[in-house]
Amino acid sequence: MTKERSYMDGILEILPHVEKPSRYLPPLKNARHKDLSNAAVTWALTFPDAAESGHPHHGLEILYDVLNRDERFAAERAFLPWMDMEKELRSRGIPITSNESQTPLGRFDVIGMTLQYELSYTNVLAAIDLAGLELRAENREDIFPLIGGGGPCATNPEPMAPFLDFFLIGEGEEAVTEISETILRFKKSGDGNKRVLLRALSEIDGVYVPSLYTLQYGDAGRLISVEGPAIRRRIVSDLSRAPIPTAPVVSAVEPIHDRVYSEIARGCGVGCRFCQAGYIYRPLRERPYQEIVAGAVQSLRATGHDNVTLASLSSGDHAEILPILRSMNGKLSDSQIGLSLPSLRACTLTNEVINEVKGHRKSSFTIAPEAGSDRMLRLINKGITRDHVLDVAERTVSQGWELLKLYFLIGLPTEEDEDVDGIASLSNEVFRIGQSIAKRGFRLNVSVSNLVPKPHTPFQWEAHNSIEEVKRKQSRIARALMDRRIALKCHNAYQTSIEDVLSRGDRRIADVIEAAYNDGSRFDEWKELFSYRRWTDAIMKSGINVDDCHRERGEDELLPWQHIDVQITKKFLLRERHRARVERNTPFCRKECRVCRSCDDETFVIRNLENEPGGLSENGSVETANEFDRLKPPEGTHRVRFRFTKEGTSRFFSQLELLRLFKMALKRSELPIGYSQGYSPHMKISFGRPLPVGYAGQEELIEFVFSRAVNPEEAAARLNEEMPDGVRIKGGEDVLLHGPSLDNLPMEIEWVVEIPSGIEIRSAREWKEEFVREEKILVDVFRKKRRQVVDVKCGVRDIVPEPGARRFTIRTSVEGNIRRILIHFAGGDEKIARSLYVCRRAIVLPVPDGPAVDRPATLV
Repeated sequence: MTKERSYMDGILEILPHVEKPSRYLPPLKNARHKDLSNAAVTWALTFPDAAESGHPHHGLEILYDVLNRDERFAAERAFLPWMDMEKELRSRGIPITSNESQTPLGRFDVIGMTLQYELSYTNVLAAIDLAGLELRAENREDIFPLIGGGGPCATNPEPMAPFLDFFLIGEGEEAVTEISETILRFKKSGDGNKRVLLRALSEIDGVYVPSLYTLQYGDAGRLISVEGPAIRRRIVSDLSRAPIPTAPVVSAVEPIHDRVYSEIARGCGVGCRFCQAGYIYRPLRERPYQEIVAGAVQSLRATGHDNVTLASLSSGDHAEILPILRSMNGKLSDSQIGLSLPSLRACTLTNEVINEVKGHRKSSFTIAPEAGSDRMLRLINKGITRDHVLDVAERTVSQGWELLKLYFLIGLPTEEDEDVDGIASLSNEVFRIGQSIAKRGFRLNVSVSNLVPKPHTPFQWEAHNSIEEVKRKQSRIARALMDRRIALKCHNAYQTSIEDVLSRGDRRIADVIEAAYNDGSRFDEWKELFSYRRWTDAIMKSGINVDDCHRERGEDELLPWQHIDVQITKKFLLRERHRARVERNTPFCRKECRVCRSCDDETFVIRNLENEPGGLSENGSVETANEFDRLKPPEGTHRVRFRFTKEGTSRFFSQLELLRLFKMALKRSELPIGYSQGYSPHMKISFGRPLPVGYAGQEELIEFVFSRAVNPEEAAARLNEEMPDGVRIKGGEDVLLHGPSLDNLPMEIEWVVEIPSGIEIRSAREWKEEFVREEKILVDVFRKKRRQVVDVKCGVRDIVPEPGARRFTIRTSVEGNIRRILIHFAGGDEKIARSLYVCRRAIVLPVPDGPAVDRPATLV
C-alpha cells in the first residue's frame, strides 16, 4: 500500500469526527493531476486559512494556472486544517498535505504562502509546523522545500521575514516561472549550497531574500538602517499577456464566495488615500471587454457556477464597463447567471449601469462612501459627496432594491465627532429615502470598519486610534441611528489594534507572532476565534511597546518597509498626505497624471475611448448595442425521479453541498432544467430524506423538473459525466408533475451498519434483545437550545443481526432517527457511534396510484 493511500486511510478515519469534512476532500472538477515525481519543480500553493476561504482566491487560481501550463512544472493547492482537524492530525502524526494528490507539503520544492491579511500570520506558522518543518528559516537546513510568501501583506515582509526563505513582491504571473527556472538550473548544477540558491533567487526582479539583509536598531529600539538593495515590485505591464484561468477548480467544500471571478482591471486610478490596494497594484490596467466576456463565459461553462463577479478595485471606472455589461447580458440572458460588480463608486453609477445590473438583481445593493461628511470625503479623496450617495440610493431603490448596504471607516486623520455623526446622519437620510420609495418595506445595513494605516499609502505615517476611542465612536454612531431596521455592524476594535501592530511592524514583531502561535492563536481573522489576551501576552513577552506601534511616525523616520519599492515615490505619498490635511482633491488618473511613478513606457496603463471607433459619445456614455432585456426563466413541465449512490468520500458531503454539486453538474451538462418563477428563480430540484454527513447511500432519491421532455437514461448518462467519484445516477422514471413531494411520501428504509475493527462494542444481538424489552427509550435532545424528550424506538421496524458479530441491518420508517438509534447502540458514546460505517441500502416507496407522463424516446 502506498504512503498516499495510507494517508487517505487515516483521513477517512478522522472525517466522521470533524466539522465540515468536505474541507479535506479532493476537488470535484478542473483540478490538474500531474505526476509530481516527473515534474522538474513542484509548488504547493498554500492559502493559510480554511478551504472555504482559500478556494475562491483569484490570485491562487492565476498562479495555479500559470505553473501548470508549463509542462516542466507542477502546482497543487493546500489549505490550513481547522483546529479540530489539526488536533487529530497531530495526535496521529499525519502531516498537512496538498488538496489534489494528498502529498505532504514537505515533499514539494516550494511552499508558496499567500499573505492576504495580517491576522493570518499565525496560520502561516501552523502550516509550516504541520508540514513537519522548523518555523524559523535559519533552522531549516535542507534546501527544499523553500518557503516563499506573496500577496498584499508581502509589501511589508519584515514581521514574517524570519520564517520565510523569500518573498515575491508584486504580481506573480511572470515571476513564478522565473523562480521555477532558477530552481531548475540550481538542481541541474548539482550545487548543494542553499545560500547559493537564495542568492540566485534574489537576482530576480521582485524577489526579496531577508537573510541577505542586515538590519540595525537604535537605542530606542527603532530601526535605523537596512543594508541591502531596494526590491522593486513586479508589474505585469499588459494584462492581455497574462492568461485568464478559464477552467477554475471546483472545490468539494462550498466556498464563501462561490462564483467565477473575472478580473476586468488591475490597479486603480481613483487614489483613495486610505486604500493600500489602490497604491500597491498601480498603475491602472484594463482588459479589453472582448477578453473579459470570452473568459467569463468559458469559466462559467467549465465550472457550472451561476454567478460571475466582474472584479476590480473600481469596476465602474473601467472605460468599457457598458460594453462589458451589455455583452455579458446578451450572452447570459437565457442562462440564469447572476452578474455582480462588487466595487462601484457612487459617481460611476449612471442610469445605464444601473439598468444593466438590475437584470441580475439579488437582494442587496452595496454603496461604499467610506466617510459620512463631505469634509472627510474630500480628505480621503473619494471623489464623491454626500449628495452622490443619496442620489444613488434613491435611484437604486426606485429600481426595486429593498436592501442597501453602506460601508464606512472611522479613525481617519483629523476626524472629529461631527464627522463621526455624519456617518449616522447619512445612514438615516438613506433610510428615509428607502422608506419613502420601497413598497414592500426597506432595510439598511451599515458596516463600520476601523482605519489601519497601511504601508505604502499616504496615511502610513498616521497614528492608530486607541481601542477606547474606536469603541466610543462606534457607540456614538449606534446611538444616533434612527430606526431598529438599520442594522449596524462594527469591526472588532481589538482585532484592528493587533492588525495595526502586525501591519506596520518590523522584524522584531516575528517574536510576537511566534509567541502568539505557541499560545494557540489560529484563525484570528475569524472574530469568534480571536483572542486579544493571547496577543497582549505575546507582546509583553517580546518586550514590544504597543503604544509605540500605534503612534504617528515621523516623515523622516526610516520605515520597516522602506527598502520595498512599490514604484510609488515617497515624495508623492507625502504630497497626498499634505493634500489630505487641506482637503484637496487629486483627480482620477484618466483625467490627469499624478506623477506617482508607477507608470513607465512599457506598461499598458489605461484606455481612453474618446478617439476610438464606437467610443465615448458626447454625453459621456459608451455607444453599444440595445439595452438588455432579461428573459423569463424556463418553467418546469416534466418531473423525473432518479436514484443515485452516495459512497466513498462523497458520503461526507452535506445535503446543501450535494445540492450545489447537482446544480453545477446540471449547468455543465446543459440539461433543460426548469426554474421556479418569481423574484429569485431557482432550479427545481428536490431530494428525498437527507442522509447524515458521513453516511453512505446506495438508493438515494432526487427529482428534477425539466423545462421540456427528456429521456431519463440519457439524462442520467450526461449527468454521470459531471459527477465526482461515489455519486452515480442509476436511472430514472417520469412521475406526476404535481404529485406529492419526496419529503411527504411514506417510505421504509433499510440501513446497514458495520463495526470497524478496533472498536470494542456489544453485539447487535445483545442490543436487540435489550431494545425489544424496553417499551420506550427516552433521551434528551436539544433543538434550537430547547430541551425535548424523544423516544429512540420511534420508527424502528426491525433489527437484524447478520452473520458475524460486526454487521447488522436496521429497518425504520421515516420517523426513525438513525443517529440517535446508533448512539443508543454505542451506549451513549457519540464518538463510537460516529465511527460506525452506515449505509442506507434501500428505500421502499409506496406504489404510485396514477400514471406518470409519457417517457420520451430521445433527449432533446
